[in-house]
Amino acid sequence: MNIPKNSGGRFPKKHIRCRTNIFSLAAFWLLSLFVINPLLSQELKVITFNIRFDNPTDGINAWLNRIPMVKSYLHEAKADIVGVQEALHHQVLDLEKM
Repeated sequence: MNIPKNSGGRFPKKHIRCRTNIFSLAAFWLLSLFVINPLLSQELKVITFNIRFDNPTDGINAWLNRIPMVKSYLHEAKADIVGVQEALHHQVLDLEKM
């Protein structure tokens, strides 16, 4: 790069501005590489579970007997989002307590 003789040995402002823009671009790139990208690439675990509606005539398979198994499964799965099928309102309330 040629420095004009009448500039007193300093770079013209347009060259300084260009270096500042390059520095800003490099800083943004490093920020996105090490900070933003890992945040955007996190996993999301989604599961679905048919808990079967609470049928009073189910005997041993009644909802009250299945709660411990459902609770254990949900805690082991460590899902971010859980979808359930056949859940009655009181079963959903039980799940919210887990």
